Amino acid sequence: MIDLRRKKASHQLKNAHEQITSNVRTYIQEHLAEGISLQMIADHVGLHPVYLSKVYKTVTRETIGDYLYSLRMKRASYLLLNSDLKIADVSKELGFLAPPHFIKIFKKHFGCTPQEFRTR
Repeated sequence: MIDLRRKKASHQLKNAHEQITSNVRTYIQEHLAEGISLQMIADHVGLHPVYLSKVYKTVTRETIGDYLYSLRMKRASYLLLNSDLKIADVSKELGFLAPPHFIKIFKKHFGCTPQEFRTR
């Protein structure tokens, strides 16, 4: 009887964590162009940032920051290949506070600068 309750509670917790993770991903996707912080996301889902980070990583095996940068880099590559936006404008559209930071992250992710990526 106790084991059945534990299994049910564990299943409910897992479902709750998956829902939290889904809410986090939706929030990030909808606010990608803003300067998103862990605190902003935590406030949105109503959890402490440290606890939220642990829940998210347990479910996805990646950090919230990794997911955010992955989405930004995917969008950046699309914009660089399919628009005439300046690098600074791409950076701004993706919520980076400064183009040099965007360029550094982009180069780390793709192994080349945004300009090199665009001209390949």
